[in-house]
Amino acid sequence: MEAGEHILEFVSEHDEDFNMAVLKMLGGHAHHDHHGHGTHGDEHDIAIQGYWVDEWGTNQTIDSDSWNSGTITQFDNDAMWAVSENGEDSFNPGLWSKYDWAWDSEELYYCQSTFAAESEADALSANSANSSDLDAGCGGFPWSQMSNADSDYDGHDDHDDEMCHNTETHENYESTEEECVAAGHMWAGDDEHDDHHGEEMCHNTETHENYESTEEDCDSAGHVWMGHDEHVLPEIHAELVAHTLSFFEAISIEGEWIDEWNSSQVIDSDSWNGNTITHYDNDGMWAVAENGADSWNPGSWSKYDWTENSGEVYYCQSTFAAETEADALSADSANATDLDTGCGGFPWSQMDHVPDDHDDQDEMVCYDINTHTVNMNLTTESDCQTAGLMWTAANSGPTGDDHSGEEEHHGMGAVVIHIEAEGDYGFVLPNNIQMYIVMGEDGHYDHDGHNDHDDDDHDDHGDGDHVDVGDDEDGFTYDPHSWLSPIAFEAQVNVVLVSLTSTFPNGSDAFTENAASYSVQLMDLHERFTIAFGEDGTCDMAGQDKRIVANHNAYSYMSVQYGIEIITLHGLDPEGEPSPADIAEVVESIEDEGITVLFVEEYTDQTAVNSIIQQTGVSIEILYTMEMAPSDPSDNYLSMMNKNLENIISGCGC
Repeated sequence: MEAGEHILEFVSEHDEDFNMAVLKMLGGHAHHDHHGHGTHGDEHDIAIQGYWVDEWGTNQTIDSDSWNSGTITQFDNDAMWAVSENGEDSFNPGLWSKYDWAWDSEELYYCQSTFAAESEADALSANSANSSDLDAGCGGFPWSQMSNADSDYDGHDDHDDEMCHNTETHENYESTEEECVAAGHMWAGDDEHDDHHGEEMCHNTETHENYESTEEDCDSAGHVWMGHDEHVLPEIHAELVAHTLSFFEAISIEGEWIDEWNSSQVIDSDSWNGNTITHYDNDGMWAVAENGADSWNPGSWSKYDWTENSGEVYYCQSTFAAETEADALSADSANATDLDTGCGGFPWSQMDHVPDDHDDQDEMVCYDINTHTVNMNLTTESDCQTAGLMWTAANSGPTGDDHSGEEEHHGMGAVVIHIEAEGDYGFVLPNNIQMYIVMGEDGHYDHDGHNDHDDDDHDDHGDGDHVDVGDDEDGFTYDPHSWLSPIAFEAQVNVVLVSLTSTFPNGSDAFTENAASYSVQLMDLHERFTIAFGEDGTCDMAGQDKRIVANHNAYSYMSVQYGIEIITLHGLDPEGEPSPADIAEVVESIEDEGITVLFVEEYTDQTAVNSIIQQTGVSIEILYTMEMAPSDPSDNYLSMMNKNLENIISGCGC
């Protein structure tokens, strides 16, 4: 996924809250350490000045003063790096980045190896990316190839061009709007992104794609109206935590009402009369809205409360002139036990539904309950029923009340996820939840089945992610061993907890208690790793390098979390065989760094590393990857991770 904001949609047959853990998938190739940089060059201009497009389609505008919107303060053409202060339009504005570039077979590659350094000095002292490993040397991720974007580069990019987006190949090409639409593709205009945010879009709940429509046609089709894409969605960040999410639920008193003072109350999930609803709670029976231009106190905030009594609905505008949304949210609700004076000393107002005076025939549609769509070709009740479909009111679609209790219900929800750094991301979800990436930053659509990185072997969906591995271990594109980070594993515990609780509600108390206890143990394990390998930990205090050699690259998460440099013989496949060049390189690292221990997995045939033992004299220690059941039946995750901790401490000499 590219850095920025993306809208994620969730679909399930249930309405319950659920947890999702998000973690960046680290690279899956063997890591070999390389040292040495060139001396500082005396060139006045940066060697790669120009206008480029990387393989993810991102523009890279570079001159001696700036890299995109970041201001370059130092660069070295011999060592091939540049340091810049992030501009206002960058991620982490005001912080510092370090860029590395490299040439391979006359092709140019770059890596933003540092993007959030606190100071220029921190960025200058940061390690450069590993240019000998273009597949995973960019902090565990691939370097990005750059291609010249325009031979007549004039300092401006193609954002000014009028482009058409091919929805099949996901490529842009120059066109006219008329020809683009005629081809069935998506017109991107001048790519100033205003069109995307201004389009009134309808979201097809079956294909999970958006299309231009009117609100009326969208509702008639049983789809979700996205308006100007200004709706308020929960926002989360991609990090090693479990995010608690909920499916969208329409406001429970949606409809047209007349209160006892003969005032109209038109309510939906977005507005109460002319006031824009930003938050509501069907259980707490309240809504907060910003007052519209035609309301009293325009620009201020209101809080509405509602209640039911003897089958009648009452409401109270308990707050109508709050200065801020936060003030309205924190305001006391009206007293629902006193309908006579509980509305700030005044009576609550009873509401009655507005009678439907419309022609029923004009308001009826033919609805397919299997696909949750309206069949616009069948316009009469007889034709609809002959086709085995349901003749129903147009406003009783998937979110209405006209479904029988026996029909399958699909909950749907959406959130905005913030991706801080481009790369592959893993989503841990309950197995009854399906996830789709509906829209990327600036309104670009991520169609179902399409991945941002064309060379990835997995997608971003929560349903059925897998990695197919053939004879070549390069079938793995990322490290799946996230459980070897206690932090990542703890986030996954919370996902399992929600799934168990929803499936077996009678055991929820026991599940919650056990999960809390286990989380404490995982955090204690994390703390012990941090004490040993964290900044100013026991290894630092002992003056020992946090560097080990292992035969199998399964430790990316542990390496990143605790700053342990792990040199490996081969990649992710535990059955993989290192090449003679890999062995020679690792032997050189062992001898150069004075490493005395080689780590292998529990079930590894140790004779496979005899040549390394004979050449270097290293001893053998065990690391547990837990890819198979433990050989000792008394072992479990915690005991094996504690053994890993002690063995790495011993191997590092601290």
